Amino acid sequence: MATGLVLSLFPGLDGLGQGFEQMEWCVVKGPDLLSDGRDVRDWPLPPRGSFDGIIGGPPCQAFSKARPHDAQARQGNLIPEFVRVVDHVQPRWYLSENVPQAPEVRVPGYNVEVFVLNALDYCPHGEAPQTRRRRFCYGVRADLPFVPLGLEPRGDRNVPEFCRLPTMCNERKNVPHGRLGTVTRKMGRRPTWREMLRIQGFDPDKRPQSWTVVALQQAAANAVPVYIGRLLAGAIRLAHWHPEMLER
Repeated sequence: MATGLVLSLFPGLDGLGQGFEQMEWCVVKGPDLLSDGRDVRDWPLPPRGSFDGIIGGPPCQAFSKARPHDAQARQGNLIPEFVRVVDHVQPRWYLSENVPQAPEVRVPGYNVEVFVLNALDYCPHGEAPQTRRRRFCYGVRADLPFVPLGLEPRGDRNVPEFCRLPTMCNERKNVPHGRLGTVTRKMGRRPTWREMLRIQGFDPDKRPQSWTVVALQQAAANAVPVYIGRLLAGAIRLAHWHPEMLER
């Protein structure tokens, strides 16, 4: 039975979760060492079937091009924890986000669609465009009809209608576009934490008040842009309104 609930693992600033909330999903934040000090490895797992979907970006620093790919770095890989939670809870679907070079997230008993999105291709007007390629793994439980999301690189910035919602923050006139490193060179300095949050679609005035500047900058750099979360949430909602899916 559908619950309408979505569990967000490793949320951080939770751009993915905010996008789902804006598309009227009910999102519950799971444990996160950065935001609340809870470790998913020690977290009591929710009951089976308690969530329709599970979303999240397991920490990917071990697979980032900015870090060495050695055995020590890979000890921080929490993708297996994401798989463990999904396998236990058995949601109708799951969505994971990571850098393209990280391992694909595949859970036994789920049909999976894997695709790479560039934030630049889907940036709504009023947002600060940025080149940000991330791989998504969308899994649907094998006992349900599998309706692929069909999100392909667009290259024309013609944002789907369901993604065209008012931006949370429009103060981006002085923030150039490109990768954060390119933005830094164009500005002649590192973007402030407020600018970094704006680039990702967050409202800086609604930031976690207890976080340090360094924590905000790290979380903003790792976050899924809110408008990408909105795009994916809308696509999943459309897929689950498919006639074959509604029969289940």
